[in-house]
Amino acid sequence: MLKSDFNFPFSNSMDNLIESNTSSIFNLAKSLENQGRSVIHLEIGEPDYHIPKITIDSVKSSIDNNQTNYVLGQGLFELRREIANYYKRRFNIDVNPKKELIVTPGAKFGLYLTLYSLINPGDEVIIIKPSWPTYSNLVNLFGGKIKEFPLSFKINQDITIFKSLLSEKTKLLIINFPNNPTSIMVNKNYLKNLVQIILAYRNLIIISDEIYMELTHDGKVNSMIQFSDIINRLVIISGFSKSFSMTGFRLGYVLAPFQLIKVLLKLVSNTITCVPPFIQMAAVHTLQLDEHIINARKFYKEKMEEVIKFLKDKDNISFPFVPNSSFYLFFKVKNGYESLALDILNKTGVATIPGIAFGENYKNFLRISITRDTDQLFKGISKILSFIEKNLT
Repeated sequence: MLKSDFNFPFSNSMDNLIESNTSSIFNLAKSLENQGRSVIHLEIGEPDYHIPKITIDSVKSSIDNNQTNYVLGQGLFELRREIANYYKRRFNIDVNPKKELIVTPGAKFGLYLTLYSLINPGDEVIIIKPSWPTYSNLVNLFGGKIKEFPLSFKINQDITIFKSLLSEKTKLLIINFPNNPTSIMVNKNYLKNLVQIILAYRNLIIISDEIYMELTHDGKVNSMIQFSDIINRLVIISGFSKSFSMTGFRLGYVLAPFQLIKVLLKLVSNTITCVPPFIQMAAVHTLQLDEHIINARKFYKEKMEEVIKFLKDKDNISFPFVPNSSFYLFFKVKNGYESLALDILNKTGVATIPGIAFGENYKNFLRISITRDTDQLFKGISKILSFIEKNLT
């Protein structure tokens, strides 16, 4: 057994980094399972709509054909070209696959590389709230100064707040629509109003996490790439985990001006070298499956409607955020508290994400993912409701 009496002198930046709240709950739930406990996983954003068969077949075929060697760090040109074709189909926007795209092992690593390359200690970064905790965690890691932008998802109210936060010192704006944890997608007019404000701040860089973009329940898809006036300072982070159920493939991409792509490529060359080619080839074929997207939207829309109908008149919970996309439900618990999710997990065996993970103002919220089979999903929800009724009323 290794001795543990040596104290590693970690870099000072590690003092600013905490474990992702979403990962810590998942890890704890898995630990309980390893101890023999039965756990219902409503915490993790793991799509339960089936992965396309062509995706699996493509991986097998690529491995059988020995596509297992080093490839370009920027990503296979076939995949970058297909991503560019995708944006042309969706938005009639021309993306240069040679200069404006880089493939990464998951969207999260693309975000990491982007923030690492842009943030200096003290740089001011506006982050929408509620939001995925990794945004704040990484900005803190790199020494950025966070300004929180609390969303009401109402244009006039949010624009007023946004204006009050901006200054000439603001370097980055991080947004995420459809939003995690609320599953709300704003309309194009809302985005247009944000852009009109952004135009007055010519040095402001926009980082738009669009990983859930395709999963709008009404099928209306919007992206910040539609606004040509900001495209020279727009960074889009996306990937294949959510829309195509490819979470374990760890495949994402960054779409950005060539000036940034060149820097990201230097980082990739000194870290991961490249994404496995057989993983990339699977995505080449998968991106062409518009029918899969249409069916996935319908699947999650119907399931979300069923869950909300079940919860609609329940005491002690409310829905300040009504979802219109994706597969998360973010609800407020009367008399809720910061460690509620932990207590629910330990007492009932149902894993959820605590609201505080998404912002200090959401201590009395919980986020659940509806991506479980119907029996497990409603069994888990019933256990949550029972715990709340017994302990918080």
